[in-house]
Amino acid sequence: MTADVRLRSSSHVELFAAMAQVLLHREPTSTEVADEPDEFAFDEVRAALTLTRTAAEDVGALVWDLHSRLPAVLAAMRAGLIDQPRA
Repeated sequence: MTADVRLRSSSHVELFAAMAQVLLHREPTSTEVADEPDEFAFDEVRAALTLTRTAAEDVGALVWDLHSRLPAVLAAMRAGLIDQPRA
């Protein structure tokens, strides 16, 4: 069970990294980090993952917080120490 939780956590981190590319960067090739997601960022996540608007905004807000405010929590997820609900 523990190994499964670590694997799922690691998988979420990879998904979050891809989502962060959409949310944090204004252009796909840019290294400039945005101060906030652009107006269509959550819609891009929503379309790519076939989520509802609310689900895309919720997970997008979590990804935004993990990358911009809580990098230690993201690192703990990457290490398999905590899972998405704990994050």
